[in-house]
Amino acid sequence: MNLGYKNIIDEFNNYAFEKIPIYLKKIPNRYFEAIEYTLKAGGKRIRPLIIFFAGKMFSIDKKLLFDIGIALETLHTASLIHDDLPAIDDDDFRRGVPTCHKVFGEDIAILAGDGLIFLAFEILSKLSVSPEVKETLIKEFSELGGLSGMVRGEVKDVLMTGGTFSLGEVIEMYEDKTGALFGFAFEAGAICALEHTKAKQLKEIGKNFGVAFQIFDDIKDVTGDFKKIGKTPGKDEKQNKPTVVKLLGLENAKELAEDYYSKSMTSLKNFDESEDLIDFLNVIKSLLIER
Repeated sequence: MNLGYKNIIDEFNNYAFEKIPIYLKKIPNRYFEAIEYTLKAGGKRIRPLIIFFAGKMFSIDKKLLFDIGIALETLHTASLIHDDLPAIDDDDFRRGVPTCHKVFGEDIAILAGDGLIFLAFEILSKLSVSPEVKETLIKEFSELGGLSGMVRGEVKDVLMTGGTFSLGEVIEMYEDKTGALFGFAFEAGAICALEHTKAKQLKEIGKNFGVAFQIFDDIKDVTGDFKKIGKTPGKDEKQNKPTVVKLLGLENAKELAEDYYSKSMTSLKNFDESEDLIDFLNVIKSLLIER
């Protein structure tokens, strides 16, 4: 991560790992270790930092944004634990270290993912915000993380793997699987500010950014190596996963990713005080291309 953001990442991590253990009292030690291991296993904290920079546009309190960021990061981490299981993507490494099920076993890994999902909702339920804001955040979080978003996208991914699929079907899967959580990251600050129209616009921008992010990530599965991407490369092709790269080839996939990225940045420039968020997203794009 660009050194200009390291202090913010460190501040978020310090805040998160002081707060999360408060929620994990009276659970078996090995289960605690599995959750802690996965949450601390690297990660650029992209989604929490997007929440932070997008929330700054509306002058939202930093600690509130960090709390929402913790909730989203726990949900995202739960999805990674479950994705890596043998029944789904069957990956032995994530973020450069052995996956949760390789260290703690499949049973504990499944339960760690389950627990992190509910932890995310517990954190949101205890936010110091108005009932209206809390209700809207939890509603959006439920939809974007569940059967209208991430989980639906994962199901589409599983059902299309090994079969035939169109570009439109893959893009829809990307919008659900990856774009949904980014959409929430972009809109959370606006929701806290009761700027509902802007929240809806930012959600759409986040979804487009998420599609670009996923295409760039799929390209790296083909062109990257383990040291740079932190997981086993080449698995998409071996498993006949539904990807834009498989349908269009590397160059056309990169062009489509650039189109989605440009679309999201052009829309974001219409918002006041969006420069810091745009700068951060440019750094993320550079990391995706370079790694």
